[in-house]
Parts: sequence; structure tokens; C-alpha cells
Amino acid sequence: MKGAAGRCDAAIRALGSGASRATGRLVGAGAGCALASVRGMRLRSARSRSPQRRPHCTMVFDLTAPILAMSRPPVRLQDTTPGRWCGSRNERAERSHPNSGQVVEQVLTLGGAMMQVATAPDTVPSPFPAILRGWGIKDRRDMESAATGTEPVTSSDSQNPAVDPVLDAILSSVGTATYEWAVPSDKLSWSANAGTLLGIGEMDRFGSGRAFAQMMVPESPAGRYEAVVNSPGTDRGDGVAYDIEYAIRTPSGTTLWIEDQGRWFASSDGRPLKAHGTVRVINERVENHRRLVEASEYDPLTGQLARHRFCAVLEEALEDAQKVRGSIGFLIAAIDNLSHINEAYGFDIADEIIAAAGRRIRSRMRGGDLLGRLSGNKFGILMRNCQPDDLAVAAERILDGVRQEVFLTSAGAIVVSVTMGGVIAPRHAHSFGTMMGRAQEALDSIKLRRRGAFHAYLPDPEREQTRRENLRITDEILAALNERRVDLAFQPIVSARTGLPLSYECLLRIHRADGTLLSASSIVPLAEKLGLIRLIDLRVLELALQEMTEAPNVSLSVNVSPATTMDKTWLAVLDARLKIDPGLARRLTVEITETAAIANIQETRSFVAKIRSLGAKVAIDDFGAGYTSFRNLRTLDVDCVKIDGAFVENFERSEDDRHFVETLIGLARHMNLKTVAEWVPNPRVAARLAELGCDAFQGTFSGDASEERPWRDQALPAALDGIRRLSA
Repeated sequence: MKGAAGRCDAAIRALGSGASRATGRLVGAGAGCALASVRGMRLRSARSRSPQRRPHCTMVFDLTAPILAMSRPPVRLQDTTPGRWCGSRNERAERSHPNSGQVVEQVLTLGGAMMQVATAPDTVPSPFPAILRGWGIKDRRDMESAATGTEPVTSSDSQNPAVDPVLDAILSSVGTATYEWAVPSDKLSWSANAGTLLGIGEMDRFGSGRAFAQMMVPESPAGRYEAVVNSPGTDRGDGVAYDIEYAIRTPSGTTLWIEDQGRWFASSDGRPLKAHGTVRVINERVENHRRLVEASEYDPLTGQLARHRFCAVLEEALEDAQKVRGSIGFLIAAIDNLSHINEAYGFDIADEIIAAAGRRIRSRMRGGDLLGRLSGNKFGILMRNCQPDDLAVAAERILDGVRQEVFLTSAGAIVVSVTMGGVIAPRHAHSFGTMMGRAQEALDSIKLRRRGAFHAYLPDPEREQTRRENLRITDEILAALNERRVDLAFQPIVSARTGLPLSYECLLRIHRADGTLLSASSIVPLAEKLGLIRLIDLRVLELALQEMTEAPNVSLSVNVSPATTMDKTWLAVLDARLKIDPGLARRLTVEITETAAIANIQETRSFVAKIRSLGAKVAIDDFGAGYTSFRNLRTLDVDCVKIDGAFVENFERSEDDRHFVETLIGLARHMNLKTVAEWVPNPRVAARLAELGCDAFQGTFSGDASEERPWRDQALPAALDGIRRLSA
């Protein structure tokens, strides 16, 4: 018998002391034998209602419980000792008791492994105390109280005495404690190390779910009760997992963030019956997360809200104002001349200025207003419950606060000012994007007139009409690009010696859907302003290269905008096409306006060098309109200059223009650059320009631009090729 009992003890230890579902019956042989059904510990007697102890006791029990925080399938135990029997779900068996010969009848009601152990008279089977302890039953009183209901019985102590010491030591070493919660009775059992881990000491005070929940910080996320009782999951036999984080405040006042991971199991009605899991303190992780969130939501230099967070709050404030028919103000404050401070003092000093400006602006704001950093030199200010007069007063107060004292930096005192633009919403801006745009528009407007001042956005019918027209033209440009309604016109550039075409300049033509033309003179400036010019330049390049591919004897020139000189995509397309057909390069000229060339001389120089390295030529267009110095012209290393037509057009009427054109031609010849005179009006001007040494003409005299392609005449290509050889 000792061996069988030992095997039972081993099985119990292997499966753990707690059971998620447990059923057993204690059966005795003889008169008045007690029949105990241990599922919720409902007890009944075969002959009387009061539990009785009788000799020759036999116990049947269900070992279906997983170990705490682990999952294990049911285990079926076998014991072949005579007089003992094993069965499973819904089996009915009869077997004679070996000592008394009396028939013992047992109906098994739950799945899993059942085992019946017969003992000698007046003895209690050795597994019996261990199993009852696992169910929280220590004496007859516990059995009687359990017999009154269907809830599972857990230990009345907050500590779980059945925890394996080795497992307890392992859990303690990794900062983890375990618990078991009987949901209907709210009894909560803890591992021995829980009090130490949580800094509470004895866990007796927290032997129920309610008592433990009372320690939760009010603003903490939902705790274990919500995760289990209000769980949307369904237990299909292996429980439902949960993983939550919440904060508790211990009796000593310490706030602990807890990670609670576990699994709950349902009763036959599907409601949570029992939960078990682990807890550990994660204060360090929560603090690290808080720092990361703070770093993402606040600008590290100024300590004010970062752009994305400020914009989110601003948008929410606008929505709230619209709901209650309220009004908010939005200001953009830009530090003046910050780029000059960067150049003169360095970025570190500029950062000091930005941080100090943020503090000074914040000190002059109303208590409920919000400050955020929008970009390098710009701050955004949200003013709730703000009327137009309030906006102006607040802006002037901030301007005075910034300029009244110099900024003390590690490089010394620096005078700083800010310029501000603002808008009232939703009166003058019904959406977040419109609000941002109109505040920026107000800022740009005042910066054109003076710095260190404020301007509020006000509706302007004429300006709104212009904006609508710009949007319409933008739509037309994009539609024309997508629908391949962008084409080229070609204006000849003729030789001053022969009068025959040397090449053709490609001029933009955009057709409307009805076939009419959009005015190129109005399209190009608007496209540059709206950022569409790169798309147009790229399309013109593609068309020109395709035309030269189809007409091997024609040379073309294309214009590029200042933005395109820094567009890597445009250069990449040209590079790829010339690698396929290198012969195109010697027939291609890229024209850059003089004003664009000198705006960023180093960028232009790099662009010119790249074009020439591919084998193409570069010309300076509108030469004389800007202020190109002799040194800059030499630095750019171009092939040709095209004299601005404004001087050529007045050549006969203005002596100053004649002298200027003569000077430009002389300068170009001195630098071995080819010259092309634009807007040549008549043969007289052409003849005089030829005498001065001009190489080629373009304008009304040589021919207007046309979408016709004269080189497609079969007789023309050979003639053009011969002319090029003679003029080379």
C-alpha cells in the first residue's frame, strides 16, 4: 500500500497542488459509509446527510489540473495492484472491495484521469491530505462549508503552502511571483515570495481580488478583474490568456507598475471560474517608455511640444471650437535672421538662441495657451477662447517680451527679434490645413514689409480669386502631363554667316483638353512657385531626346529651371538615355538662365560640370540680365552665352544698349565663348551684330517658334549637317 500511496503522491506533485477543475469521491465500505463528491466540495452521504468517517475508505479523484502558469494535458494514471481500479469519463464500474467484499459503485462525471485507491481499515489514503490541501480543505468544517455551494474552495491563507521551494527560488531570482484566484469566491493565493517582491511584507491583507484591486492607482489602466471577468474570450478547454499592465500604490506609498500575465478557466456555464498567473514589477521598463514618449512628444532643444504632438492638439482644439461654436487663435512666431546667426556664430549659438526664444515666448503667453516648435526657427502658439483683438494683444505682448532685452549667449549678447503671423479659426479657417496655411501666409506677408512685427490673416476677395485661378491652372498642368498634352515648339537659331539653322530651341506648349493653348509665359512662373516645374522640365527633356532619336541630324536646346539644376532625377534620366545613345550628347545644349546660375554658383557649377562630362553643351540664357562677374563666368565653364533680348530689341534705339551688347560680345569672344543674340528684330540689327562678332541669331528675323518640324524634309538633314561642319 505504501508503494501505491507513493505513486499517488508523485502524481500529485507532478501535476501541481492546484486544480482548475477537480472532482473526487470518497467511498467507504460498510453501514453509514460517506460518499463525498469533490467538485465545489458538495458532500452527500449514502445513508445520512452528515459526513461521517468510516473504516475501509476509498477515494476517487480527478487529476486534470495544469501546474500554475503552465499548461499540461490530462494525465491518465494506471495502478495494477489488486483491488484497485482506474477509469475515465462517463464509465460505470463495479468491483469488490478486497477487505470487505462489499461492492463499490462509482460513476465518473468528469474527463481526465480518475483513480480509486483502497486503504486498510481506519486509515486515510496518503494522497488524500495533499489533494484536500490543494483544494483548500483542512478539516471537517471546511468540508461542511464547501458542501453548501458549487464554488471551488481555495486556501483561506494568502500564501500558497504547496509551492515547490525550488520553483519558488527560481521565480524569486527572476523577480516573479505567482498567484491563483478563485473568481466566484474572490479568494487570492500568492506564492511565498510575493510580499517581498511587491515590498508589502505579509500578503494576508491581500488574500482576495478586491483587496488587491484596492491598491490600484485610480488613473491606472484596467486590472485583472476587467481582464478576466469582462474578457471577450471563450474558454475552449485550455483557458484564455491575458497580459496586462497596471499600477498599484503599496501601503508605504510606493507606486509599482505590474506586468500581470496569466490564464483563466471557465466553469460549465462559461463564466470565469479560476485564474492563475505571474506578476512582476516593471517600473524600470515603464520609466524608459515614458522617457521615449517624452522624447517623441517634446522638442529636446526647447522642451516645448514637438511638431507632430502640437499639431495633433491644435487640430483637436479646432474641432472642439467648431462643436461649441467657439473661437481659437493660432500664431506662428519666426526668429528673424537665424541663418545669419548660424553663419556668424555657429549652430551651437543658434541653438542657444532658439531655446532662449522659446522660454521668453512662453513667459509672455496666457496660462492656458500652448507652445510648440514647428521647425528650425518657428514656434506655434495655440490660444483657446480667443477673439481677433485677443490675438493682436497677445502677439504684441510676445514681440515686446522678445525684443526688450538682448539674448545672453556663450558668445556674448545678441539682439534677436521675431516676426509673427496669425489667424482666427474657425472664422477664417475651417480646417487644420487651411489654418496652418493662412497663418503662414500672414507671416510671409508681414516679412515682405518688415521684421519684428505681427500680421493677422484677413480674407481678401482678389487674393482668393488668384488662389482659385492658381489651383485651376495647377490642375490643368497635371492633367496635361498625365494625358500627354505637353508638346514642343521649335525656334531656329541661325548662323550669322550663312543664315541657315544651326539648332532649334525647344519651347513649351501645353494644350488644354479642348485643344487651345495655355500661355507659357504665365505657366512657367506659376509652375516654379507651385513646385511643378521639375515635372515640366523632365517632360521637355524626354520629348527633346525622343525627337533627336527620330531625327539624327537635328540639334536641340532645352531650358532648365533653377530647381531642376538640383534635381537628381532629371540628371539620372539624361545620363541613362545618353548611355544608350551617346551620339545624342553632341547635339544637345542645356540652357540655364543667368539669374539662376548666380543664385547658387557652386550648385550651378556642379550641374554644368556633370552636363559637360556627359558630352552635352551648356549655354547661359538671358546673359546680361543678371550680375555675372568675369570670375563667375569663368568658374561656370560654359560653352555659349545667349545675350538677353531686352538689350538686342532696343539695339537701334538705345546707345546704352548698343554699347552694352558690344561689351558682352567682346567679353564672350575674349573667353572663347560662342554668342547668340536673342530677339533679333530685323536684318539691319542682324548685320550690325555680325560685324561685332556675334555667332548666331534667334528671334523674329530668323523665324518664330512653330510646332512644325522642318528637318523632317528629306532634303534638309544633309544640308544641316554640312552647315554644322562649315561653322564648326
